[in-house]
Amino acid sequence: MKKIIPICVFFVLAVTTFAQPIPLQSIEETVIGWTKVFKFKGVKAPQKVDDKFYSAAQLSICDTLGS
Repeated sequence: MKKIIPICVFFVLAVTTFAQPIPLQSIEETVIGWTKVFKFKGVKAPQKVDDKFYSAAQLSICDTLGS
């Protein structure tokens, strides 16, 4: 057990040392084709469907969930 901890620490440090930082300016205006852009509509008016009442807060949370 005592040998596992230094090995895990070594692998965590090794992985982080090989990471390459990316300057923020180089990716600010980049269009990434596989990302999905969500257009949030904001707070809605409360609605009643059948016997259930949905508040504006509940509908706004559902609106922000991605599909």
